[in-house]
Amino acid sequence: MNQPENYTQLLQDYSDLQLRVTKFSSVEQQLINTRDLLDSELLSYKKLIDYNSKVFKEITDKAFFLESTEAIVDIFESDVSLIVFDESSHPSNMVIYAEGMHVVEIDRISLFGDLYQLSADFPASRGNLLSGEYMADLACMNKFSSGVLYYFSDAEMGYRCYLFSLVTKQNAPFYNNMKDRNETVFTIFGQMVESIFISRKKSEQIKKQLTEIEKSHSELRKLSLIATKTKNSVIIADTEGKVEWVNQAFTDVTNYTVEEIKDNKLGQLLEGAETEKEKLHLLNDAMTHHRNIETVIKNYRKNGEMFYNQVEIIPVFDTGNQLVNYISIQKDITNDFLHKNEILRINSRYEIITQKSKIGIWEFDCVSGEHSWNDIIINQYGARRRDVEKDYTAFWEAAVYHEDLDNVLRINAKILSGELDFAELQYRIVRHDTKQIRTLECLNISERDRSGRVLRLVGSSIDITEAKDYQETLLAKNNELKKINHELDRFVYSISHDLRSPLLSIQGLLAIIFDEEVLSESITNYLKLIDSSILRLDDTIHEILSYSRNSRLEVVSEKFDIVEMVMATFEDIRYSIPDKMHLEIELEGDTVIYSDKVRLSTLVKNIIGNSVKYKKLGTDDSYIKFGLVNKEEEILLKFEDNGIGMSEKTLSKMFDMFYRGTSQSTGTGLGLYICMEIINKLGGKVEVKSELKVGTVISIILHKTSEL
Repeated sequence: MNQPENYTQLLQDYSDLQLRVTKFSSVEQQLINTRDLLDSELLSYKKLIDYNSKVFKEITDKAFFLESTEAIVDIFESDVSLIVFDESSHPSNMVIYAEGMHVVEIDRISLFGDLYQLSADFPASRGNLLSGEYMADLACMNKFSSGVLYYFSDAEMGYRCYLFSLVTKQNAPFYNNMKDRNETVFTIFGQMVESIFISRKKSEQIKKQLTEIEKSHSELRKLSLIATKTKNSVIIADTEGKVEWVNQAFTDVTNYTVEEIKDNKLGQLLEGAETEKEKLHLLNDAMTHHRNIETVIKNYRKNGEMFYNQVEIIPVFDTGNQLVNYISIQKDITNDFLHKNEILRINSRYEIITQKSKIGIWEFDCVSGEHSWNDIIINQYGARRRDVEKDYTAFWEAAVYHEDLDNVLRINAKILSGELDFAELQYRIVRHDTKQIRTLECLNISERDRSGRVLRLVGSSIDITEAKDYQETLLAKNNELKKINHELDRFVYSISHDLRSPLLSIQGLLAIIFDEEVLSESITNYLKLIDSSILRLDDTIHEILSYSRNSRLEVVSEKFDIVEMVMATFEDIRYSIPDKMHLEIELEGDTVIYSDKVRLSTLVKNIIGNSVKYKKLGTDDSYIKFGLVNKEEEILLKFEDNGIGMSEKTLSKMFDMFYRGTSQSTGTGLGLYICMEIINKLGGKVEVKSELKVGTVISIILHKTSEL
């Protein structure tokens, strides 16, 4: 059979074709491998993002590190992850978090030595690839065939943290060895862990410092109030015991002013002929050794009169345990000391506590009929002890405000009869000296014998007049604020009406001018610009009114058909653009809902208005899809369009006040801000998904409210 003349050429072409196919297959495989690698990289970064969202919350350090170990295994597809946290530089105190560690045994001492070696060989705060050859020389890490390390530390806070992604020799055939790409991704992961951990520690420090500062301020306010208001003398001295400040009570007792006593040693000007030298020695010794001391000493007033002075000296230290100053609390106890010296000696501390806390204490012995009141309660009633001791019961009944007396007597009778063991009550009294009405908060307690007979009544009273007045003032201020808010609402509505009236007039005049046939093209364009500005200003007024209503008016729920509202809103807005646009509705459940109709109307109008406003220009296939899912406990409203969409930057700011994310926008930037305020007011949640040139989906979840 004769061969064609070009047979040889055909064989050559066929051979070339086969070679090209082979090369193409090789290139295709390389492209597939590259795509798989890129997909793997993308998946790793997505997992990094998921990890970041999980741990960027207020969770414990343990939960944080456990989440991190799980993320290492998941992201880097290794069979072992290890995180070692060391803040004591001792193996026994290292905290180890692991995933997959059941396959190997880790000795703490060996691990401690390996960490020391790794710190010397590799830089911190970057991913470091660990080969099997390198780890073979380590005491603990020689169990692994490959790995990647990231560690960070803080010398000031005294900690080191090591992160490992490892493949064991035992399981090496089933896992890919760590490679250069793992080093890069692990650096990113490690930097995320380091950043989040440092932020957590700084946040803890800030919270602790704020708590300490607030506590210090609170204590300082309390001490300042006590020092200025207490009847006891308060003296503040420096570290050498020299007086820096005294309160008015000290001047009242001793007749010495601040200027006269300042820079003198504590008690120096109060010493006299009968001042006990041994007690002075005790006071000086306590101050020398920075100890608290309390005693009763004979002192002298400026006029030379002797008095018994109950003295307590307290050294004050800073957080570094350094002496800051001395505080001395003193009390003139001359009368009590002369008559009840023994009792006061036994109960001196009890008396100081009640004086500092301003708690009145009383006691009534039901058997003997004897009463006992401390100085605080006598001061609360504005009396002198001799006024009260004439007849305690008569004095007390005369002091209780007449409108409260019957109720208090009735409760006391129940306690005396054994019907009540104790009672907490508030009642008003009229001070004996100033006739001022004060309010007391009291606790009355009965003590009984085994048979249940009441033997003794004891009680306490605290003057809460200022606190109660403050509470009433606060209520009055609250009512006043409500009134101001109401007046502000009226003002907003009034000024909005006043602004809209001339706008409507201008629009009417523009309509008349537009009807004129002699207008030039430039004049017509100017008038259209004026008309557009008027519309924008009118929209702004509407949005201000919507914001005012939402922020100040209470939620008022009623029944209405949400689909009818959506359809009516769409019909009102759709003709504001020349292009065609249609509405699609998907329903699941009843269309009648129970919510705030006015607020939802504003919400629907803004969302549909934006979909119409930001449709793709020059297209006739634009749509808005409205979906309703009416469940037992919540309602889902879904708005979807195929408009111009939004970027990630716009999505993050779309609900900010006055934010306009596109040059196509002609609005004020208040609409979506008002929408978010409405959703918050209704206790709902919103989720927005958008893609440029594709469209936007807004999902709103509202909790159902009771019709009652």
